[in-house]
Amino acid sequence: MNDSFGNKVQPGDYALSVSTSGVQVKMGRIVQGAHQLMIEVDHLAVWGEAKEPRNRRTILGTTVIVLKKADGTIPYPMGELYD
Repeated sequence: MNDSFGNKVQPGDYALSVSTSGVQVKMGRIVQGAHQLMIEVDHLAVWGEAKEPRNRRTILGTTVIVLKKADGTIPYPMGELYD
């Protein structure tokens, strides 16, 4: 799968995942589930309020942005924010 900017999403990547409605925003490391990629949630916000994640490992939202690749590189366009 690719993120919203066309970057390949792979296990080990650190990503931001947002639900269709924008209600839930999750940030964490991408992991391989039994049938699909999932996110191991480090941070969760619901309706803009920080929450403790109930399930550490959950499905990805419809919008995914890779913030940092597993190899430590910063993908486009995130890298441009640091220039």
